[in-house]
Amino acid sequence: MSIIAVGSVAFDSIATPSGRVENVFEKFQPQIPEEYKDSEFLFLGNIHPHLQAAVRLELPDVKLTGGDTMNFWIQGANQELIETLRLVNILLINDTEVKMLAKDSSLPRAARKVITMGPQASQPELNREVIKRALFYGGVMGSFAVERFGTERLQSLTRGEIDARFQLFRELTHLE
Repeated sequence: MSIIAVGSVAFDSIATPSGRVENVFEKFQPQIPEEYKDSEFLFLGNIHPHLQAAVRLELPDVKLTGGDTMNFWIQGANQELIETLRLVNILLINDTEVKMLAKDSSLPRAARKVITMGPQASQPELNREVIKRALFYGGVMGSFAVERFGTERLQSLTRGEIDARFQLFRELTHLE
């Protein structure tokens, strides 16, 4: 099993010493190494939606695709973003971005509208306990991710380490 993450969690533009602002992704073309092309999972980081779509289309056999975006793309590349949403299963955005993307100030209505745009993850028995466990695992994985730069720590992680950290989280929070 392999996981590939493409994109940036940083800003897409920088100020040069002369004070001019440049788009650091202006000429960026992601290149997927051959050894990653059989990845089962893909996370499309916060880059221009057309780059996200290009990467996703280059990996047609991915089983689960997550994506990220932000207000900059919602406002500046809205149509491309909406087209890209059809290619992802899970979208990571905050409540303000949901309302902005849906053009609706009601969070529940906005969330329903965004889901109709394409991002959807299905879980046949998505109940409170499943969600609680998933959130705990998210916290566990996040606690490992911040130990090193980027995905470095996650790449060397073992199932035993994950299980031990999960148990520690359980003890600290009283998860039944």
